[in-house]
Parts: sequence; structure tokens; C-alpha cells
Amino acid sequence: MTPVREITTDKNTGVEDTGAENNSSESLFVESQKAKEFLQASGKLRENLQGEVYIEISSNEIKSLAVGDTFKLEIPALDMFYDIQVDHTREDQFGNQTIEAVLPDEEGKYSSIITVSERSIYGNITTPHGIYAIEGNGQYAWIAETAGLLDGVIQDQIGGGSTDSENHNHAPIDTGNGKRGSTH
Repeated sequence: MTPVREITTDKNTGVEDTGAENNSSESLFVESQKAKEFLQASGKLRENLQGEVYIEISSNEIKSLAVGDTFKLEIPALDMFYDIQVDHTREDQFGNQTIEAVLPDEEGKYSSIITVSERSIYGNITTPHGIYAIEGNGQYAWIAETAGLLDGVIQDQIGGGSTDSENHNHAPIDTGNGKRGSTH
């Protein structure tokens, strides 16, 4: 049985609890006001972010994960409390490390993929309660439910041979969270 890297942070105190099984002093994902301020000041945030939580990440700790490792993903503001088990890792020619993982208690139904380098992190985490996107630089990132990112998006229609004289208003997509996106 693989030990769990139990790495959590109390968002109110900022105190890390690294658990008895863990020898690491760094947390993988920590809610952070500093991350929010930095990313907002960078001018590189998506304009349509909704319900996002800003986090500090440990790129080196994420890159050190190996197949079979299990780590805790705990982001209280998103009600996320999951053990995630690394299923596959690979490094490309540019040094980007991609981690593929599953929720071990869910029989492989929910997978996650996270790619990290010194200057970026991006990925998707699928849980029983939603799909979450994570994106940022090598130190700070945001994480949000993808359903909120689709609000207001108009899907392209394939085929149909429309012309410039036709009305191109389309119905907004159903975001899956009980809301319907608005048309612009």
C-alpha cells in the first residue's frame, strides 16, 4: 500500500499539516491571497472567471510525484477533499511534467491531468461533483469549476451553410450547474 502524501493547509491560519506519513515540508496547493493579488496584477487572467480560488503551488513537489503516489487535494472554498493517486507521469523534451491521476476510491471513473513546468501549470481535475480547471504560472494559479467558465459561451454550429444575411444568434449552452449562459 502506497503512503498518502497528506499535505493540507488551514486557509484561516495558513498553517501546514503535513501528516504523519509525509516527509515533505511543502504543500502542493495552498489557498492564497498573495496568489490572487499577483495574478490579478499580471493582467493575464481570463475575463470570465467565476468562483475561482487562488492558490500557491509547489512545482517541484508536483514534478516529484511518481506512479502510485497518492496526495490529498484539499481546497475548502471549493468543498474539495480528495485523495488523488498518480496513474502515469511523463516529461516532454521541454521539461514539462504531465501527471495523470485518478480518484482511487471511485474505481477510476474520475481522472485528472496536470501539466507543470517552472513557469506554468494547467490541467483538469474531474470529481464526482464537477470538473475543475487549474491554470497559472509556476508558483501561483487559479482553480475553478469548468461549468462556470462556459457561462455565456455560444457553441459553433457545424455545417448548415449559413450566409451573412442570416440571423446568427444561437442558444447558450447548458453549463450543467443549473444555470444557462447568457447570449451576447
